[in-house]
Amino acid sequence: MTGFSWFVAPPFVAVLLAPLGALAYLVAAFCFAVINGLALAVIIRGLLHLAPGIRREDRRLVVLGCVAFPPVFEAFAAGQMSLIFLALWVTAMRCAADGRPVWAGMLLALAAFKPHLVLLVPCALIARRDWRALAGYVVVGSGLLLVSFAAVGQRGMRNWVDALGSAAYRELVGSGQAWKTISLAAWGESLPATRGLGILSLGVGAIAVFMAARTSLPDPLRDLAVLSLLTVVFSPHAMLYDGVLLLPIAIWLLSAGLLVRARWLLLVIWVLLFSTSMRHALAEAVPLLGWADLPLAALPMAVLVWRLRQLDGTDRARATRSSRRP
Repeated sequence: MTGFSWFVAPPFVAVLLAPLGALAYLVAAFCFAVINGLALAVIIRGLLHLAPGIRREDRRLVVLGCVAFPPVFEAFAAGQMSLIFLALWVTAMRCAADGRPVWAGMLLALAAFKPHLVLLVPCALIARRDWRALAGYVVVGSGLLLVSFAAVGQRGMRNWVDALGSAAYRELVGSGQAWKTISLAAWGESLPATRGLGILSLGVGAIAVFMAARTSLPDPLRDLAVLSLLTVVFSPHAMLYDGVLLLPIAIWLLSAGLLVRARWLLLVIWVLLFSTSMRHALAEAVPLLGWADLPLAALPMAVLVWRLRQLDGTDRARATRSSRRP
């Protein structure tokens, strides 16, 4: 291998992937692709289970839409763990729906191999006052931290934290890969004038998650959809392949009968995600089109956050009025 490469996952991930590392490269790559395929099957099956409002005749279309989603291609092509991450979240919500909150919290914490994407989870659990799920989350999270310490020691953990805060990381990973990042925080890496946007974005996301959880009745699919959307929009360094977290949003909108009213926003998001690599190549070839390299998909997704709350509120108000009719 040539060039400079970063392995920025927590140290315990190296322990999890050690069995694959013992295999020949092509065999390991094939096994990992199979694991990703199984994770995608778990995601689709789990989302359909959580969405009884989807008609049987529409289920094939749902499967096709999930398989054809651009971040799914990116996750397979880049060998990323985003599909495994979402499979854990979907399974966690199925556990919550079945009255097993401790297992739900434990599964949510297992997804900490992408730590930047689990930062908002405790906010949702605290807002819901779901202390049993929070306990499961803390126990498993603490266990993973201990595994990391056991694998690399205190010095190794310090080196890992220092690497994430280094100038080289900010230049090669933060700024260098900002073009394929889809969160609002990515604008802080793309535009020098907005360097503090990442922390601000995460703070806004925490408030949004807390308010969304406090002001709505428990609904596993809706909770998953809102948490996934807010994570992708506000959590720092959410790469293109992490956009698979948008799948629960589309499924929930379809199940709730709100998809038609958000179809244009979803179409814009799909086009911007699909064209990420093409826009990057265009921006490098034509300096005047450098703006095309910005994380543009974050903008319609931020609008969807506002629009989603509006649609959900309208739908609930209509349901309330209907229930009051004699």
